[in-house]
Amino acid sequence: MLVFDGKKFDFSKKVIDNEISGALRQIIHYSHVEKLGFVYFRFNFKMTSKGWVLANFNFKSESAELLPKDF
Repeated sequence: MLVFDGKKFDFSKKVIDNEISGALRQIIHYSHVEKLGFVYFRFNFKMTSKGWVLANFNFKSESAELLPKDF
């Protein structure tokens, strides 16, 4: 996450929030970061008896496509 150190987030918004049967959930945030470009953050959650658990986190930059291909 040091790549974001000292960078200003110009814009950020949740663009996808998919929940499947109350058991799985994927959220994708899009951000424009000054001096870095367009960045997408993907959060995958899985439900447990105690609530949602973050199972995976990933981020990618993308300028040519609306969303990164594997997001």
